Amino acid sequence: MYSEKEIDLFFEGFAPLLNFENIERIQVGRQLWIDVTKSNQPIGHFLYNLFMLRTGQRKEELLITLDNEGKKLKDIDPCDIHVMFGALEHECNILLTANVDDFPKMFGNVEVVRPSAFYEYLTNKL
Repeated sequence: MYSEKEIDLFFEGFAPLLNFENIERIQVGRQLWIDVTKSNQPIGHFLYNLFMLRTGQRKEELLITLDNEGKKLKDIDPCDIHVMFGALEHECNILLTANVDDFPKMFGNVEVVRPSAFYEYLTNKL
């Protein structure tokens, strides 16, 4: 088992990743305008089409994982769409947030995880 100090040192190693100069820009901003006529569209379809429009790439897994959950665009906080898009664009496996209720459990290959669950995972696996 690791001491609290060792765990703190581990997390301090992430500080350079969170430095503003090191953060890559994504192709969708927070002020993304969302057509209200698409509010009943499944979130997977919306993200698929947005990803295709902005990157020219297909993410077929979006249509499967998100549509199975039944969430529609209107169920997602519009201010979180760019976060989901960024995780997809940079091929993340985990989106770490305390705001898990505003996200689907999975979208594409991205799993939404609470910080406490991630901490438990790290302390049990390390």
